[in-house]
Amino acid sequence: MTSDSNVSRQECETCGGPLQADKTGSGYVCVYCGNHYQRQ
Repeated sequence: MTSDSNVSRQECETCGGPLQADKTGSGYVCVYCGNHYQRQ
């Protein structure tokens, strides 16, 4: 898992997959590889 407080684009930095809001609404998760990013 990675954590990035500066996600400015809606794509995963690892695999380039699209991000969607996680279930808690506090961040994003990549739909392909599952990496998590914190919402700013």
